[in-house]
Amino acid sequence: MKTEQTDGRHGLNIFMALSLAALLSVLFIQWDLFVLSIRTFLFAAALLMTAPETLQQIFTSEITQFWVAALYLLIAIVILCAILFKRLSGKAAESTSKKTNSASVKSASGRSCVRKLH
Repeated sequence: MKTEQTDGRHGLNIFMALSLAALLSVLFIQWDLFVLSIRTFLFAAALLMTAPETLQQIFTSEITQFWVAALYLLIAIVILCAILFKRLSGKAAESTSKKTNSASVKSASGRSCVRKLH
């Protein structure tokens, strides 16, 4: 007896959706810190090009952790959205192709029955 492995796929989809929901909730709850982190990163990049000595004076390891956390949050959300979209759109295409295949098999078997009758 052959069993489908859909339970694992559903579980993984649910896990990724919950992870995405958790990351989005952190993003919305800490929105002001996220925006501040992106702004300071852009200002630091501009300062690096215009006055690198000044950037060295104000640069700390804590600000690097701040930037990494914001970039991780952004990248993780984008990647999870892309994976979920790909998995769910692939699942929809797979179910559509299964329906099309079963309909074509039924019509082919119907035609063979008609041929046998003639």
